[in-house]
Amino acid sequence: MVYIDDTLMESGTDEISPGTPSESASLAEIEDIMEKPVSRKVVSDDLLNNCKIEDFIFSKEDDNLAVNYKNEAGINRLNIYKTEDGELIESNLDGKFSKEVYNVKANYFEDENLNFTVYKNDNSKDNLTGVYDINIKSLEITKL
Repeated sequence: MVYIDDTLMESGTDEISPGTPSESASLAEIEDIMEKPVSRKVVSDDLLNNCKIEDFIFSKEDDNLAVNYKNEAGINRLNIYKTEDGELIESNLDGKFSKEVYNVKANYFEDENLNFTVYKNDNSKDNLTGVYDINIKSLEITKL
């Protein structure tokens, strides 16, 4: 994760005008190349081997990050991270919902809770399928 500074670093101070030998390049293209965003902070999160990242969902306060991904078997899974240090939040979702059987997909953050859906890979239903909230602070999981 990279935090981008609002300011831009500009390399070079030479002014280019249409009458110079470089007139074939458009001024806008050159200005775009010269403007580079400056990162304030870089935080590493996690490596997900043989997985496809589906999407990222940030909490409203940007203090937590939910990552929906597909594992090597094509099953949707979910990891939750603290954005400040990239630490994986030990939610025990893999222990409660077997990664070989259940898809677990984040929907949205609301206050201190992350709403997510659990469904079986074969679309059948059982007592674990449904919509849940997990409280990010207490890690309590509640079926809705």
